[in-house]
Parts: sequence; structure tokens; C-alpha cells
Amino acid sequence: MKPKTIKLILNQIKAILFLVIVIIAMSWIYNGVANRRYLQRVYVDLQDQYEIVAFGDSLIEGIGAKQSRGFITRLSEAVEIEIYNGGVRRMQTTDALGLLEERVLRFDPKLVIVSLGANDALRNIPEQTTRMNLFTIVNSIIESGAHVVLLGVNDSLLREDYQPIYQELQQFFGENITVITDFYDPVLLKPKYLFDPLHPNDAGHQLLADNLEPIVRSLIAELNIK
Repeated sequence: MKPKTIKLILNQIKAILFLVIVIIAMSWIYNGVANRRYLQRVYVDLQDQYEIVAFGDSLIEGIGAKQSRGFITRLSEAVEIEIYNGGVRRMQTTDALGLLEERVLRFDPKLVIVSLGANDALRNIPEQTTRMNLFTIVNSIIESGAHVVLLGVNDSLLREDYQPIYQELQQFFGENITVITDFYDPVLLKPKYLFDPLHPNDAGHQLLADNLEPIVRSLIAELNIK
């Protein structure tokens, strides 16, 4: 066999071996990525299952409490069920519409605690805008199959025409919603329960958690939340 022929064959063998190595490497990388994505997806899916979600502004987030232990965290500890906290400080009802899927609906919860409206009032958002946004938010949550607990804010912080919104929501959605129109009354305008003029301190957050606990416990049993 001629040297040129031998060299050609060796080059072909090298090319084939190189191709085989590339194929094996690509397969290893692909399988590694696929497995990682699968594990990530499973992990995310497992982590994204919350039967109870809290959604709203800084009151839900827990501003004013030490170590972020707001009333939602304290409530979660009391009922021994993890509650996802989707609170965002300064959130208005229009902001909430854009965050509803990310912070509520994707979890497919059975119970959603909502606190919205205070920032609308403080920023003089038209009452009709707040009404329409709240109806849309509550309707979307109820249509997803969850029960809504709507926490009302004291008249001292809201214009008087805001309170009828809560009543209208209760009448319209009936047994699918629990409206607590005076939820924040026990702490607002009471210095011993306040961190600042608007946010509860630790004692205030504990009082709110204690007041909300029996209502949530009743709904946990009714909705068969584990």
C-alpha cells in the first residue's frame, strides 16, 4: 500500500474518531442540560405549590415588624401551613393586576388573602379605578378556584366612598369571598401598635395575626387545606 494511501486512511480514521468524540460530547452535554432542566422543573414545581397565598402591599409584606415577621408570617406559624407572601410595598391595585399571575395564580392556591386599596387612596387614584381593579383581581382569583379573604382598611385612611367597594364585592361574589372591612382598625391610629403612622409594629402584627387566625382556620377546614 502506498504511503499516500496509508496517510489518507489514517486521516479518515482520525476524522471519524474526532466526529465520534464530538457526537459523544454533544450527547453528554445535551443529556446533562436536559437532566438539569428536568430537575429544575421538578424542583420549581414542588416549590410552587402553595395552598394559601397572601397578596397585597406593604401591610402584607410585613413592613414594621422585626426580622420580616409580619402578621402573615405569624399566621403561617400559628396554623402550621406555609403561606406564600406576595406582598410588595407601595403596590397599588393597577400594579397588582400586572403581578397577579406571578405572585398568585401560578401557585394554584385554594385560599388567597388580599390587602389592596390603601396606596390607591393615599395617592388619590380615582375611586372607580380602584373599584374596577379590585373586581378584576378578585374575579380572576375566584375563577382560578380559590376563596378570597379581603382585608379592608380603616376609614381614617380611605375616602368614605371606598368602603362601599368592599360591600359590593361581598354581595357580588357571595360565598366565594370573605370581606373583613375593619381588619386594620385594631392597630391603626393606636401608637402602641404602630411602627410608623401607617405600619404595625411587632405587637400590631401579632394582634392582626391573632384576629385573622380563627377565620383562616375555619376556611382551612372548609377548603380541605393540608
